[in-house]
Amino acid sequence: MKKSKIFIIGITLIGIVSIIALIFFSSNVMKRANVNNEKEIVASTNDKKIVGTFKTNTSWVEDPLIPENVIKMSYDYSIIKAKVTSIGETNFLKLTDPSPYTPIEIEIKEIIEGTAKNDLKTIYIEGGDVKVSEVLKTLNEAEKEKMELNNITEEDAKNMYISYISDEDYNLELDKEYIFILSNKDNSIIMAGGYGIFTEENTLETQTQSQNATRIFTNVLSGNKLNISNSHESI
Repeated sequence: MKKSKIFIIGITLIGIVSIIALIFFSSNVMKRANVNNEKEIVASTNDKKIVGTFKTNTSWVEDPLIPENVIKMSYDYSIIKAKVTSIGETNFLKLTDPSPYTPIEIEIKEIIEGTAKNDLKTIYIEGGDVKVSEVLKTLNEAEKEKMELNNITEEDAKNMYISYISDEDYNLELDKEYIFILSNKDNSIIMAGGYGIFTEENTLETQTQSQNATRIFTNVLSGNKLNISNSHESI
């Protein structure tokens, strides 16, 4: 079956304060382009000094509210059931990436579809709060000077954060089991953010269903259902 990919055509810079006058990233990957900015004071949250916020505005090739469309976003995907054991520090997987990713430590319960490994321990979700010190690593000297970041102290850079958000954000709960749709070829990234995350009601019928039964998963953002044939074995 022919698969489609996600294309993101816009990043809107909605917040920046203090010494940060402008933040932008080169759109040298196919996912993003066209950065606009406006200033807004952003308060400190969660004991982090958030000094700026990027909001990613996504234009989808196919509507992610339809769960089957999320599966189509990668040629090489897996659907797994896993328990979230910890959530790590947000950072850039590559210095050329325009957006950071947050590592999610998991314990796999089932590989429902695809070629994910039984020993997979870490998956990633786009977005999160990144230390300014890490953002600086993605910039050249001219960019740092243009943004007036060239004179920031090392201590300040380690204690200030920039928040990367989108309408697809979802806050995972520790020790809870979820169904994840992952891109195998992209560091096991959860596809389409929260639109690639589902829950399954743990009923007696679910526990005792036959191998060929159809299972119903509920998306955590839209509430829409994904029907998957139960043709696997639990780990």
